[in-house]
Amino acid sequence: MKTVQSLAIGILLFFGGLASGLVLLTIPMPNSVSTIQENWQITHVNCTKGANGWIVVTVNNTGISPITLEKVSINLVKLSTSPSLPLVLQPDTGTVLNMTTRVDVGAEYNIRVYTSKGNFSELNWEAPVIQQAGVMLYKENVRFYGTPTDAARNVTDFTVGNAGTSNTQILRIYIGSSSGNLIDLTSSSDIGTGKPLNGESATTIKVTWPNALAASWEAGKTYYFKIIPAQGQYLELPVSAPP
Repeated sequence: MKTVQSLAIGILLFFGGLASGLVLLTIPMPNSVSTIQENWQITHVNCTKGANGWIVVTVNNTGISPITLEKVSINLVKLSTSPSLPLVLQPDTGTVLNMTTRVDVGAEYNIRVYTSKGNFSELNWEAPVIQQAGVMLYKENVRFYGTPTDAARNVTDFTVGNAGTSNTQILRIYIGSSSGNLIDLTSSSDIGTGKPLNGESATTIKVTWPNALAASWEAGKTYYFKIIPAQGQYLELPVSAPP
């Protein structure tokens, strides 16, 4: 208990005209705890079908405080995600989680996204017969080549996938030390005037260092990437360089 208040109550009981005395009651008061409710939701699901298919889940933090996404389960089975969890999600931001699993047309999937507090948001979703039209980007892989002191091999490869069926082009790539401080590094990449990305396919963007952000990537540092396609929603997420 945080606070304790003592309350002295004088109880005058008359038994033959005599007072029994003063009774001291110590009453514990409950803690005053401020709890902020977690608010997040699964706003979109897409997939590629087959034995090695993908389920792509968009999660948004609709609350007023950061939350930590801890794990994702499909039909109560925990799956590995890309980007890997745990992942801190700031208020009014979202992320796209990608999972490799078997996806069958018309099958039903219970998707749960858990936070570090043990709460979860769930969605019962049926894999559509028709593939999702449009463009939906997801991170397939990121690789940092060489060590930070090896200038000849300072390259970062970002492999981005398109879970939709429409073709597009990657137009720009931004990288920064925080989501609010991104630098356009398109000129330090092989995007050129536009890197083709077909539906249900993937492409790799090569970024070279030194560039406008830094002379080299730093071991263990978290970088924020933002990929801009010609059509569809951009992809933004943090990625940590190897230690």
